[in-house]
Amino acid sequence: MAYGALPNLIIIGAQKCGTTSLHHYLALHPDVSMSKQKELHYFTGQLGWSLGEDWYRSWFDPRKPIRGESSPGYTNFPVFTGVPERMHALVPDGRLIFMVRDPVQRTFSHYRHMVAERKEDRPLAEVLHDPGEPYTRRSQYHFQLEPYLAYYDLERILIVQQETLLADRAGTLAGIFEWLGVDASFRSPRFLYRRHRTDRKRRRTECGLRIADSKPMRAVTALPDPWRWMIEDVVYWPFSRAVPRPVLDSATLETLHDRFRDDTARLRGLTGLPLDGWSV
Repeated sequence: MAYGALPNLIIIGAQKCGTTSLHHYLALHPDVSMSKQKELHYFTGQLGWSLGEDWYRSWFDPRKPIRGESSPGYTNFPVFTGVPERMHALVPDGRLIFMVRDPVQRTFSHYRHMVAERKEDRPLAEVLHDPGEPYTRRSQYHFQLEPYLAYYDLERILIVQQETLLADRAGTLAGIFEWLGVDASFRSPRFLYRRHRTDRKRRRTECGLRIADSKPMRAVTALPDPWRWMIEDVVYWPFSRAVPRPVLDSATLETLHDRFRDDTARLRGLTGLPLDGWSV
């Protein structure tokens, strides 16, 4: 709608923790309007801020009591700085959702995603020895959340475990709806659909890349997400290869655990969540 409104709900991440699925589950609720385009990245500064407030408002339906967007880049500090400050200046009363999962599993998923996108070719064990590697920092959830605590009370930030969302979809969503102040009894058969599964990640071959650059397939990218995903799955499957799960030796895996141990302990202490089932 041209005149739009500001959001009052923002999913700030973390990447590869189910933000895409949650975005679409929330959009099914009759009292919730999620932006048609996921990942607006408005508050990152480098990506969206220059487009202006009118552009940002245009994504949200003022008739709905809950209006939201999801941009995992909002918890990609220090690549993007100043995000909480800009966010609080525009939506000081907003509610934030931060999705988390076992930090080691999130790191593996992020790595496989980049391999599938042809942006990473090194073995993970080699990548982890690079001081500038981008994967483990985004799995340090307390580190990413801490800048927000200077602007938003913890009561306005809901931490959601991806593991819980997967194990009890309806119950987890009911809790989120209740926290948002909308009908918590709402259910939809589309809650069963899961998006962007890492175990289905595939890396396109050179032929697949040429097909992607063709005029018909460029037109497909403009279709709404469910239709685009279905068409791309069918077209690209023969011209892609599965991305295997990385395997680390015990010493490298223990080093990876060590990177997350203190940060995860701080997250448990801050939130009181047991984070059951995590490897650290």
